[in-house]
Amino acid sequence: MADVNREIAHLSAALSLKPGNTVYVVSHRPERSLPGKLLDVLSGGLVDLAGGYEGGAFRYLVATDRSGEIYRMDRGQPVKICGIPQWSADRKDSFRRVSVDGVCYKAIRKVSVN
Repeated sequence: MADVNREIAHLSAALSLKPGNTVYVVSHRPERSLPGKLLDVLSGGLVDLAGGYEGGAFRYLVATDRSGEIYRMDRGQPVKICGIPQWSADRKDSFRRVSVDGVCYKAIRKVSVN
């Protein structure tokens, strides 16, 4: 498993993130049906967390006042996956989950950039 703290440091440096920006470590997986979502609720999120590492690596949401963008790290370099549509500044500090192009991204950890 990748060292998440090291990847966040590389991401921050490569993208020249500024103080006040926020990075979220997010799980990712295909959107689930209603019964699948119900199973997550009943299991207290354990099923959701177990599936959160699907695809071999966590993803990172870089949240600023103007945009929210999902990245993955490839050999120490950030690769943009997608932008989050209809982003607003108030979501920067309160992000929980979003679905983009049939993939659900859910916040696991929040890191403020200093």
